[in-house]
Amino acid sequence: MPLFLLIAQQRSACAYTTDTPHLKMLGELYDRCQETLDQFQAFIGSQLTPAEHAELLPTVGELCGRYQLEPEVAFFIARPALGALHAAKGKDDKPALKAEAAAPPPEEAQQVRDVLPASSWEVLSPHLYYTFWSLSLYDIFVPKERYESEVKRLRRQVEEIDRYQVPFGVSHADPEQRAGAIKRKKDKERCLANQDKLKLELQEQTAHHKLVMARLKESNRDWFSEKGRSGAESINHFLQACVFPRCVFTPGDAVYCAKFVLHMHALGTPMFSTLQYYDKLLRDLHVHIFCCTERQAANLGRFINSSLEVLLHWKSSEEVYK
Repeated sequence: MPLFLLIAQQRSACAYTTDTPHLKMLGELYDRCQETLDQFQAFIGSQLTPAEHAELLPTVGELCGRYQLEPEVAFFIARPALGALHAAKGKDDKPALKAEAAAPPPEEAQQVRDVLPASSWEVLSPHLYYTFWSLSLYDIFVPKERYESEVKRLRRQVEEIDRYQVPFGVSHADPEQRAGAIKRKKDKERCLANQDKLKLELQEQTAHHKLVMARLKESNRDWFSEKGRSGAESINHFLQACVFPRCVFTPGDAVYCAKFVLHMHALGTPMFSTLQYYDKLLRDLHVHIFCCTERQAANLGRFINSSLEVLLHWKSSEEVYK
C-alpha cells in the first residue's frame, strides 16, 4: 500500500517537480503516471479481496489530508473497499442490519467533509458527493447487449465444431485426426464453460444493479436541499467537484459520469434540473478542453459522446422529449 500512495502522489507532483518548459512532455509524463496508477490498481485488485483492501486503507478524508492526495485519486484507491462495504449492506443479515443502523453514515465514516472546503457543503450534499464517487460503472450499468452478443458468438463456435466432418477417405484412427478431435473437444468444453460463466456474471451483475438502483432511489431525495442556495449554484458545484474531475480520469469513469446523470434524471431527483445541468456543462466545456492532456482529452471525448447521445435521443422526436 505505501507504493500505491507514492505512485498517486507522484501523479500529482510530476507536473511541478519536472524541470522542462515543454507542455507536451509534461502531459506525456502525467499520462504515464496515470497509466501506472491504473495498472497498479488492477494488480492490487487481482491480489487482494475487497475486504483485505479495506483493512489496509485509511479513510478517504485521511488520504486527502494526511497524504495530500487529490479527491479523485483518493476515491479511485478506496473504491474497491467502499464497494465491499456496500455489498455487505445489501445482504439480508439481521445482525448486520442492526450494526448498520447504529453505525454513522458512510460519508461521515470516511470523513468526506474533510475533502472539500466547508463552504462547498453549503451547496453540495456530502451524501451526493460520497454516492457519486464511491460507485463505479459496474454498479449503475449492465451491458446486456454485450453479454448476449458474446454468448451468441460462443454458441456459433460450438455449432461450427459440431458440424465438422472427417474428410472423405481419411481414417478416424489417423494421428492428426485424433489430435484434431481432442482439440475440438477441448474447444467445445471451453466455449460451453465460458457461456455458463457469462450467464452467471450477467445474473449477478443484474441483481447487484437492482440493489444499487433501489438504494439510489431511496436516497436521492437528500441530494439537493430546498433550503440551500440556487439550483444553478448547486449544479455548478456538482460539475466542478464531481463530474469534471472524474470524467477525465479513466475511460470507464467518463462513461460512468454520463450514466450517473442520466440515472439522476430517470429517478426524478428533487431540485435537480437536467436542462440546467446540460446547459452549464456545454457552456463550461471549452475551458476544460484546453486544460487536458492527450489521455484526458480522449476520456473527455468519451464523456461528451455519451452525454450528447442522450440529448440527440431526446431531440429525435417531440414524444421522446416529453
